[in-house]
Amino acid sequence: MGPNPRIIDDASWAKLMAAGLTLNAEDLKPYGSGRAREAGWKATYYPVEMVRAMVGVWLFGGCRVDEIRRLELDCVTWDEGTDDTTGEPFTICLLHIPQNKTSRPFNKPVDPIVGQLIDAWKLIRPPQPNLIDRKTGQKRPHLFCHRGQLVGKDYLNHNIIPVLCRKSGVPQADSHGALTSHRARATIATQLLNAREPLTLNDLQQWLGHKHPASTRYYAAILQRTLTAAYKKADYFARNVRTIQVLIDRESILNGAAAGGEQPWKYYDLGEGYCSYDFFAKCPHRLACARCPFYVQTVHPRATPCRQGRNRPDARTTGSHRRRT
Repeated sequence: MGPNPRIIDDASWAKLMAAGLTLNAEDLKPYGSGRAREAGWKATYYPVEMVRAMVGVWLFGGCRVDEIRRLELDCVTWDEGTDDTTGEPFTICLLHIPQNKTSRPFNKPVDPIVGQLIDAWKLIRPPQPNLIDRKTGQKRPHLFCHRGQLVGKDYLNHNIIPVLCRKSGVPQADSHGALTSHRARATIATQLLNAREPLTLNDLQQWLGHKHPASTRYYAAILQRTLTAAYKKADYFARNVRTIQVLIDRESILNGAAAGGEQPWKYYDLGEGYCSYDFFAKCPHRLACARCPFYVQTVHPRATPCRQGRNRPDARTTGSHRRRT
């Protein structure tokens, strides 16, 4: 048993994101009596602008459902930054996260579309009374408040996510279980950790609002493709080939034997023998060195015993260095 984030696969998450960004009133379940709906009354309990703002926070914010419900009315701060490479300005959207079970209130950067959806809801949001925050005990205006009440704690899981699944054609459950609001938190964290220019584990810890870095490991996983790409960039085999010691026979060079092709002047130390092939790094038959015509056993015409009991080319006529590429 160990960290095993219940992430949503990339294809399904992309479909859910597309469905959330194109959500409209027709997708939401209408309320009212059967006679009213038959007469063409298709109102929804919450305004669609409010629902779209809530979906935007869920898709891009990586927040817990309790944090989404308790967002303050003025939770978005706009700023402007400058790209270090191109020098072009870009818009910064900071989302103020209320106090939660692991951290104090903090700001996190999110995609500007989150702030745009929230501002669109605030334009038509009717005046609402200040409600007591259950964490701090203080009265303050809440963003997702309608008719004097906070949005229901199960509304996102029981109403919005099924609507998005139906609109996008994604099943409401997969091999990890049901698609819940909290699984988006693990999905976003994993995508940020596996991006082309990923967040570090410490950055991700602060973005998620975790108190301990060990908690972040339960929300973010290194994907197989990222691990494969990192292993390829590490160049493990070629790195070890490059560090094989190269012995140079100076006497063969000085007397002209190497220039005439009569005798090799460079030997690769293989441990139990030497390879005189000039393109050793690209040799495809390295496992069959003993049968190779370029293979020279530990005792060759210019070898003398060394102090450690192993033969090598004469130290008077050879020099050694690390082969670099």
